[in-house]
Amino acid sequence: MKKYLSLFFILLSMACSKKNRITELKMPPVIHLTGEKVETILPRCYETGVLVDSFLVLKEKCTDTMFYLFSTNTDREIFRFGREGRGVCEFYYPFFLVNSFAYDSLIIYDSPAATLTKIDLAALVESRAKCVNSEHLYRNLNFMYNFNKIDSAFIGTFIEKDEGLFSFCNRNNGEIKNTDYVPYYFYEKGRKDAYCHHVLVSEKDNSIIVPFKYMNLINCYDLDGNLKVTYALDWIKEEINTQIRVDDHTTVTFYRAYATQNYCYLLWEGCKIEDARKYPTKIVVMSWNGKLGKVYELNNFIDFIIPDENQKVIYGGVFNFGTEVTEIHKYPML
Repeated sequence: MKKYLSLFFILLSMACSKKNRITELKMPPVIHLTGEKVETILPRCYETGVLVDSFLVLKEKCTDTMFYLFSTNTDREIFRFGREGRGVCEFYYPFFLVNSFAYDSLIIYDSPAATLTKIDLAALVESRAKCVNSEHLYRNLNFMYNFNKIDSAFIGTFIEKDEGLFSFCNRNNGEIKNTDYVPYYFYEKGRKDAYCHHVLVSEKDNSIIVPFKYMNLINCYDLDGNLKVTYALDWIKEEINTQIRVDDHTTVTFYRAYATQNYCYLLWEGCKIEDARKYPTKIVVMSWNGKLGKVYELNNFIDFIIPDENQKVIYGGVFNFGTEVTEIHKYPML
């Protein structure tokens, strides 16, 4: 009986894969960008960042202080806050909600505690006030990443549960709706490596963009979780391998993703894990309807970016192998 069931699911997955239309994206000529180190931002163990109004917020992981605030007008530090714990303005494993597009405030999702903390950065800097507006979420929303917030739902990926590619949580009643894995393949328990991905959400455009880390694929969904189209960049000609098991020889594709109201910025590596950080980063710029925009190639490898569309620059975190800390470089957005 088990053999028949296995055969049925294999045939079903093959049928589903045929329905999954993959559209190849032809890459335009690459625009080369040369960055310069921002001397006023001291190198630290920065691991990510976000832009809120005129504040550049950098998250640091090596000291007791978690967040450093810099002015985008002067690139100088103006405030720092956040420690580990469950008290006021304390966090355990915080994620920025960069896709909430609340540019007047910083929103932080603390994964283990399932809380949202909204911070008015201007008020925090002026009055040295504590963090405010902490919201406790449904208990089933702890231990998530790729966390997004829209009016009707929270959207994210469960870290320890096999709930599909990403999930919707109704904000009124806490009910969970899961999306299927696409492309689908059978995997050993605890070996979902190929499904490492990012989830970028725009409620205005009724769009969810999901680029994969170890597959040359970008899935585009609507806000009901329906897959609209799958894209593959023409940089990699090899057949999509849905039996992938990640090791040192696995190719890394979209290793980071960032979103604004206008565009998605996908950081592309395109080399083996064993060659990580050896080659310059490419940034693939895509609209929320899946239209390909510009493609940048930087003069070095960067761990993360923060695009500033108003000033037409990109902040990037560059790891210095000599000092073993991360420097902040600035690139013109041509």
